[in-house]
Amino acid sequence: MVLDEAQEKSKQNVLKIAMSAHRGQQDKQGEDYFLHVHAVGSSLEFLGPDAYSAGVLHDVIEDSEVNSYDLSVAGVPSRVINAVNRVSRLSSKVSYADFIENIVDVDSYDEHDFLNKSELKNAGVSSDKKVPLAAVVKLADNLHNSVGLRGSGVSESMLKKRYLPARERLLSVVPVEIYNKIAMEMESRLF
Repeated sequence: MVLDEAQEKSKQNVLKIAMSAHRGQQDKQGEDYFLHVHAVGSSLEFLGPDAYSAGVLHDVIEDSEVNSYDLSVAGVPSRVINAVNRVSRLSSKVSYADFIENIVDVDSYDEHDFLNKSELKNAGVSSDKKVPLAAVVKLADNLHNSVGLRGSGVSESMLKKRYLPARERLLSVVPVEIYNKIAMEMESRLF
């Protein structure tokens, strides 16, 4: 996807925010945590700049001192901030299953929080299905957390109790064409 100058500047801004927010953080395998968020964002780049940005920023509110206001001041679009907020689990009092249910509740979104026709077309989806950007981001996060080297840190029990049921619920609102493209992007980039 070819980006214009403003989109490229926005992409660089998002990368800078994420690198700063996750500086010094490591995943369970001891890898730089930024590699995870970059992988999630890159796997969504085929959908367009907002999906990429939401993927790269998906953990900044949950795992750093960055908040929605900071993102707004930094010029991050409200649609991206809404998706990041929706995929941020800020309280362990909310069960993971309930957290996922909130993400797939299509009736709780504003119209601009769904993928638009151009994004759906980029994904090869021909229907006018309402697909929340947040659900797409969470699906990419779920997939990256449970495959490859990152997935090696996930127990079989965690995979069966958490990741696979969540993926099934997310796929109830995200077309399989999008899931397949995300998986293909991750595989081709070997994240």
